[in-house]
Amino acid sequence: MQYKAAVQILKTLLAERKITEEDYQRVHGILAKECDINSCSIFLDSRPIIR
Repeated sequence: MQYKAAVQILKTLLAERKITEEDYQRVHGILAKECDINSCSIFLDSRPIIR
């Protein structure tokens, strides 16, 4: 749940152009690692929503 909430915040920041795609990818990787989510996991949210 914490991972999903954090990713949603990242997506919002990306959509509002407050962070770059590079920032998103870097922080997203850190979050996945900290939440112990494997890069092959079906729970990994790897596609940002860009509005």
